[in-house]
Amino acid sequence: MPTQVANEKRRKLKTDKQNKRKSISKERLALCDVNAFVTNCTEEQLPDHLSRQFYSLRWQIEIIFKAWKSFFKNRQGKANEN
Repeated sequence: MPTQVANEKRRKLKTDKQNKRKSISKERLALCDVNAFVTNCTEEQLPDHLSRQFYSLRWQIEIIFKAWKSFFKNRQGKANEN
């Protein structure tokens, strides 16, 4: 993980309201230096240097689908009320 990204994760971890109530272990802070990407792709299919970009894109797509699901579920509920 790039140092700048790891430091930002540590900063967010320390300022999180839930974590202010408890101490953060050295081990937890050290884990900010690591990202684990699990895939069944080979190195030829997905080179290491692209894996983070693909996971970021995938996460954005997941968020869009979640928003659509919520939106259409709410719309369906309103249609049933009428």
